[in-house]
Amino acid sequence: MAVVRSTETSLTRRRRAMQTEARWLARLAPVELGAAVLLVAVGAWAAARQRPAAGWWIGAAAVGLLGGGHLWKARQNRDEGRALRAGASGEERVAEALARHFDDRHVLFNDVTLRSGLRSAQVDHLVVGPSGVWVVETKNWGGRIEGEADAAVWTQIRPAGAPRRLDNPVRQNRRHVAVVRGFLEVAGLGAAEVRAVTVFAGRGTELAIRGARSDEPVLTLDEFPARLTAVVANARELPTATVERLVARISEAA
Repeated sequence: MAVVRSTETSLTRRRRAMQTEARWLARLAPVELGAAVLLVAVGAWAAARQRPAAGWWIGAAAVGLLGGGHLWKARQNRDEGRALRAGASGEERVAEALARHFDDRHVLFNDVTLRSGLRSAQVDHLVVGPSGVWVVETKNWGGRIEGEADAAVWTQIRPAGAPRRLDNPVRQNRRHVAVVRGFLEVAGLGAAEVRAVTVFAGRGTELAIRGARSDEPVLTLDEFPARLTAVVANARELPTATVERLVARISEAA
């Protein structure tokens, strides 16, 4: 089993932050709306006694709008949190599979950001070991995924709902690989093999990707272990000292 250096993903952190914000906003909004009602009542009392009431009503409108906005934002956060939960669960399943199928000579970094010059890459999963450096992009998309490997967008066809056009994750991962290679070259470790993999963690996902290259495979989570085993078995192994330098350098930068 691989050594896991980081377990939390960016989606998990974002979801937790949104949940916290939603809870606070949900508590604050009723107070603000209650204050708006109180200001309206005071304005009505002032108007009944022929005293200036416009200021009270303007204040009520402002506080009411603030409370309504906070209530809307809380609901929006909860909705987005549900979507992030689905994505995070996919990343967690892939992280578990990587940890389970790589041996203890490999180190797994989840959600690591590396920089090369002015460019940066937030990599879902980065595995470092004798078989090289693996840059793994995870998507939790379900249904049937169609497209050309080099096209800008792919199509997701689901049992319910209209087809969706989604950015091609292979092209995204190519940019990540370029940054990782640049990072390693600056560190004097450019000889390490960098492998790109795109994994779909959605249960029952069907892939119909035309023109996928063997050096940047697009796989379902069920297909991934067999491909990984075959590549590791045939890989030219890196010396232990090189692996240790790779792990140390990435640990410093992450």
